[in-house]
Amino acid sequence: MPDSLTIPLNELNSSGQSGTVTLTDLEAQTEVGATGTSGISALNHIHDGSCETLGGVVYGLSGAFGATSSTIVDGTLDSLISGSFAVNLLDGEDFAVYSTVVMFERV
Repeated sequence: MPDSLTIPLNELNSSGQSGTVTLTDLEAQTEVGATGTSGISALNHIHDGSCETLGGVVYGLSGAFGATSSTIVDGTLDSLISGSFAVNLLDGEDFAVYSTVVMFERV
């Protein structure tokens, strides 16, 4: 299992946003760092499901400061990348618009 994993975000809804999500192993927890272009919302989440079918929110992510966010979640890195989870960043001006998304996958 890697100590950390960085995954590029995929643009949604012609948002023009891009970025990465970095997952860092902290043993029983995982640090989730999200970096995106400016304009991402402070309301970002890890969801059950896939990019195509987001389920419920599993973990809320800390508010984005500028274009970055860092949150420690109570889940192992292995559980996040072996499960069915996706990070979703929202548009900073319209919280109903999903701007980027990425599935966690083992590489």
